[in-house]
Amino acid sequence: MMLNVTNSSNVYRRYPDGLLIKRFLPGVFELKLHASPIWFVVGLIGNLISFFIWVSQRQRGKNSSAVYLATLALTDLLLIICLISEYLRLYLFLSSLLSVNGMCQLFQGVFLFLQYYSIVLTFGFTLERWIAICYPFKRQKLCSTTRALVGVSVLAIIVACFSIFFASTWEVVDGACILANRWQNDTTFPIYLSTTECIFSLIVPIATLVFNILVLREIGHLVKSKLLVSRENSSAHHASIVRRLHRNQNSQHHQQVAGTRAIEQSAESLVLGAKHSSAHASAKEQANFQAVTLMLVILSFYLILCTLPVGIVFVVQMRFTDIPDDITDEEILVNPAWQQYLRFLTAKEIIDFLCSSHYACNFIIYVLTGKSFRQHLKDILLCRLQQTRTEMTSAHPPKATCMRGKSKRMDKLIPKEREEGHNYNNQDLNCHAKERRA
Repeated sequence: MMLNVTNSSNVYRRYPDGLLIKRFLPGVFELKLHASPIWFVVGLIGNLISFFIWVSQRQRGKNSSAVYLATLALTDLLLIICLISEYLRLYLFLSSLLSVNGMCQLFQGVFLFLQYYSIVLTFGFTLERWIAICYPFKRQKLCSTTRALVGVSVLAIIVACFSIFFASTWEVVDGACILANRWQNDTTFPIYLSTTECIFSLIVPIATLVFNILVLREIGHLVKSKLLVSRENSSAHHASIVRRLHRNQNSQHHQQVAGTRAIEQSAESLVLGAKHSSAHASAKEQANFQAVTLMLVILSFYLILCTLPVGIVFVVQMRFTDIPDDITDEEILVNPAWQQYLRFLTAKEIIDFLCSSHYACNFIIYVLTGKSFRQHLKDILLCRLQQTRTEMTSAHPPKATCMRGKSKRMDKLIPKEREEGHNYNNQDLNCHAKERRA
C-alpha cells in the first residue's frame, strides 16, 4: 500500500520513511532503489552456500574458524532478509508488520543484534587466529571447535543484552514504528546510543585491526625464517659439491658430519625463528593453516573497512539535533542548517550503501582467497552435475555419487593387490567398486 504525503507542517510527517530522500535527494533514492537488489541477490545466494560449506564436518574438522564463519554467514543471511524488508518499506513504500506492536520492537531488536553480532564475530575469529599464530602449543586446546562454539555463544549473549534494551525503547504511534517519546525527551539516551555505537563500530573494529597487524607481523617472521633456512641449506649444498670434488674420502666423511650439523641448526632456527611452526604438524596441515590465515586476514580487513565509516557517520549524525522540524519545502531549500544536513545525508546514504556490501560479498572473498572453500564448492558442483547426468542417462541412478575420496583410496589399493598375485579384469573392478560403495 502506498503511503500518502500529508499536509502536516512537520517535515517528517509530511515525508515519512523514504519519501524525504525521494523528495530532496532524488539521485540517492534512484541509486538505492535500483542497485540495492544486487546486494540482496548476491547476499542470499552467497551466504546460503557459505553457511552449508562452513558448517560441514569437512571444514570444521580442518579449522575451528569454520564455526565463526558459518555463524557469520547465517547472521549476514538473516540481515539481508531484514534489509529487504526495510527496502520494501522505504523505497517501494509497501506496508509492513512494523505497524503492529510487538513486531515493531522485535524487528528493531533483531536488526540491531544482527548488525553488531556480525562485527563481533569478525573480532572473534581474528582473535582466535592470533592465539593460534602466537601460541602454537596451546592451539589444539584453545582453538578447538568446542571452544569456538562457546565463543560464538558468549558473543551472542553480550550483543543480545544491548539489543533487548534497544528493542524496548520503540513503540507504535499512529501506525508508525518510532522511538518512544520517553526516550526522545531523555537527554542521556543519545549519549547511550553514541557510546554503544562507538564500542561496536569503532573500538571493536580498531581492536580487530590491531590483532590483524599482529598476525601479519608473525606471518612476516615465518617468511623470514623460511628464507633463512633456505639460504643456509643452499650454502651447505654448494659447499658439499665443492668439497666432494677436491677432497679425499676422509674429508668427505667430515663434510657429511658438517652437513648434518648444518641441517640440524637450520631446522632449529626454523622453530626458533617462527614460533608458530610445529614439529608435530605435517606440511599439508601447515599449508592449510597458512592459507586459512591469509583468507581470514583479508576478510577481516574488508569487514573493518566497511564497518568503521558507518560508525563514524552515525556518531557525526548525532550532532544534527537543532534542525527545525516545522518548515516548508521552500524554506528547506534555502535554510543553511537543512542544506548542511542534506549534504551529510547524501554522504551517509552512499556510505551505507557501499559498506553494506560486506553482508553480501564475503562469499566472493572465500572463493578468491580460500583454497579449501573453493575446492569444496567445486566438489559440490561437480557432484551435482555428475548426479544430474547419471539420472538423465540411467533409469536406475546409483544411490551414491561423487566417490572422490574413496576412489582415490581404491586406486591405491589395486596395485598393491596385483603385486600379491591377483589379476583383475574390468568386471572384477566394477564389482570391487560396488562393494566399497555398499
